[in-house]
Amino acid sequence: MQVVQSEGDFGIFHMDKFRLHKTLTKREYIALLKKVCEQVPVGIGVMDTKGRWLMTNATMEDYLPKGAPSIIRENVIHWRAYDEYGHLVPRKNWPGQRALRGEVVQGMEMIFTQKDGSERWMRVSTVPFRDAHKIAGAISVVQDINEIKMAEEAKNDFISMLSHELRNPLATVLTSVELLTSEINHVRETPVRNRLRTIVTEPVALVEHQIKTMVRLINDLLDISRIVHRKISLNKEIVELHPIVERAIAACRPDINAARHSLAVSMPKKAYVLRGDPVRIEQIIVNLLKNAAKYTPKRGHIWLSVSRAGRNAVIRVKDDGIGISKEKIAEIFKPFSQAAKPASGSYEGLGLGLTLVQSLSQLHGGSIRVNSKGGGRGSEFVVQLPLALTKQH
Repeated sequence: MQVVQSEGDFGIFHMDKFRLHKTLTKREYIALLKKVCEQVPVGIGVMDTKGRWLMTNATMEDYLPKGAPSIIRENVIHWRAYDEYGHLVPRKNWPGQRALRGEVVQGMEMIFTQKDGSERWMRVSTVPFRDAHKIAGAISVVQDINEIKMAEEAKNDFISMLSHELRNPLATVLTSVELLTSEINHVRETPVRNRLRTIVTEPVALVEHQIKTMVRLINDLLDISRIVHRKISLNKEIVELHPIVERAIAACRPDINAARHSLAVSMPKKAYVLRGDPVRIEQIIVNLLKNAAKYTPKRGHIWLSVSRAGRNAVIRVKDDGIGISKEKIAEIFKPFSQAAKPASGSYEGLGLGLTLVQSLSQLHGGSIRVNSKGGGRGSEFVVQLPLALTKQH
């Protein structure tokens, strides 16, 4: 382990903050610290405010021989970072510079180009360290996560391929069911036709419902796959929000009515204009309304409102349903996460709806947050989407 002494020597190591099981001299303490840092399977480094190393282990020396890449220009060419939508993250937002501004960065995923030109995924975490309440540098940890990322990519590729393979035959089956329903309804009135209709109508409707559910689940999987592979795109145009909200309400009416919920809608008279993909914005609202209907016991109440906050349109979907515990709120937007068992008692979904809502909101330059006072006390989802810059707005 390389240690560069600076003013104050080892003042950055606060020995009194550690729980030692036996008394150690400073020399023994430093020797133990060196051994620990050399043997952990991650890169560890402590930098000064100019990004130069004060201390590193051998692994960090391989990754970053001169210092933090966000500050030391020679290291920049070996590193790059992308956000979840495939856009390059500027150097000023890399972990090193953020830590020196006082931020704690918990695991930014970055790509490291090795000396032989091959690339590996790394997870970089940084925290500022202070001396007399003043930032004196930052502590960095770099972990090789390449095998984890390759396994994730293989899983996502499989899900994408499986979804595509299932989608086509299901579309054919759905078309056949719809054709059968149409033929039954158009056969002229006879006792045989009426009896056939009585026997067949309910099973055919059930088959149609289940197929549509499977198609929706597969479409959710495909959307998640596109987001993960950074292949999802928006067909943005100037659109009014009111018609989109009305279409979303119409799409969710069967679910709301089936559970005998009441839906209160509040929209301003003034039209709100956005620059976005109308299909995807509708998908955001539909997912939130369906979520509220699913997690609210029968004869519950759902509120949908549209308002404005500064330069953003604000869409709120609130319910008096089963609510969300504090423990679950932190992971509610993660893929395949479900806060609790639906009010209906049966699961009908993969836990992808809220993940899609968050991703689609962010792709529009917006955000989403959730509020809940706990189990049995309902929940509220708040989406903010930027308004289009027009003469009226």
